[in-house]
Amino acid sequence: MAKEELLEFDGTVTEVLPDGNYRVTLDNEHQILAYMSGKMRMAKEELLEFDGTVTEVLPDGNYRVTLDNEHQILAYMSGKMRKFRIRTGVGDRVIVEVSPYDLTRGRINFRHKGERTAAPAQRRPNFRRH
Repeated sequence: MAKEELLEFDGTVTEVLPDGNYRVTLDNEHQILAYMSGKMRMAKEELLEFDGTVTEVLPDGNYRVTLDNEHQILAYMSGKMRKFRIRTGVGDRVIVEVSPYDLTRGRINFRHKGERTAAPAQRRPNFRRH
């Protein structure tokens, strides 16, 4: 069994093919077909996490959040928080995930539990007919 020999060239990726391979133009104007080995595939971009405070609840399910560094972003509730009906209101402390590609939009991933100053609202008993 022949050992695979790896060669290194300087070049520019000119096209990404549908099968995941790349068309590369080398510095000497030749074109080659290349692929990345499993070890060299690019990792998914990491999301940035920021702490912030909800400053406005918008009617379309979005929230305006002021981050601790005084920037304001538009954020939406994550799917798990929507699924479990975790309520978020003005003044709540939240953790927001932001993509490095668009720093003006984010996803609310966690709501910090705050100290409740008022007693929880009393539930009315269910109506029972005698």
